Amino acid sequence: MYTARGGLLACRVPQPPGVQTGPPLPGELLADVLALVGEVNSVLDPDELLPAIARKLRRIVDYRILDIFLPDPEGFLVPAHVEGYDPALASRFRVRVGEGIVGAAAAAREPVFVPEVSRDPRYIPFFPGVVAELAIPLVSKDHLVGVLNIEGPAASPFTPAARTALQVLAGHLAVAIENATLYRETRWYAGLLATLYEIGKETASILDLDELLHRVAEIVKRVIDYEMFGILLLEEETQELVVRKSVRFGGMPDKPRLKVGQGLCGAAALTKQPVLVGDVTKDPRYVQLIPDTRS
Repeated sequence: MYTARGGLLACRVPQPPGVQTGPPLPGELLADVLALVGEVNSVLDPDELLPAIARKLRRIVDYRILDIFLPDPEGFLVPAHVEGYDPALASRFRVRVGEGIVGAAAAAREPVFVPEVSRDPRYIPFFPGVVAELAIPLVSKDHLVGVLNIEGPAASPFTPAARTALQVLAGHLAVAIENATLYRETRWYAGLLATLYEIGKETASILDLDELLHRVAEIVKRVIDYEMFGILLLEEETQELVVRKSVRFGGMPDKPRLKVGQGLCGAAALTKQPVLVGDVTKDPRYVQLIPDTRS
């Protein structure tokens, strides 16, 4: 819909489902929004997409701090890209859904604008000089992709038109981030399949067991950049797993043995399923053969 107000062209643009209706966008701002949508949708690499989003959003709001929060495997929201502070500090920020202004936006699936953060008990202070904060959930098909968080030293840049533009953009950013993530995962999976195919060809012709295990250790390093590696083989008679090939196992005793069902390797053998443990010190099944092991 196009409307003329005082000689200025103002327009409404199609909005993704769930985006609230806001004031019509002035023509200049509308042009920026449409250009941003096209530019963002053309980037498929996530490592390029998030910095591109941050740079382009300055055309809408001249922010001091910008964070793009994405969920981690544990369900926390963590900054995947930041502007306005040292990225090394981003690892300190892990926000639960419902916690702080960012978490509130994620929980409600609605934008949260706070013109004066000192008066909002939800605000979690990280940096001095922040006066206003706007957190917008990035939602695609009712799925929370992340949260766009923008902070500044004054509320004046966060005009109603700017907030509307950012909210309209948020739906497109969510789709772009999902597409870029899917593209990276697909590309990674294709590369993995190619690697596994090459591994199959390389190992199929090796008949000597020791040579084969040595080659497997080298090949796996191409898939997982491990620090320590071991292959345990099963002795049928004793139902024990015996280390047959190891890399950087340090001062471990010669050919340690594990009963099937004992330790993490024994659990994998018993269930015939992979066992992945992020922190072995928190898993009671772990048998400490190598003190430096963490995962």
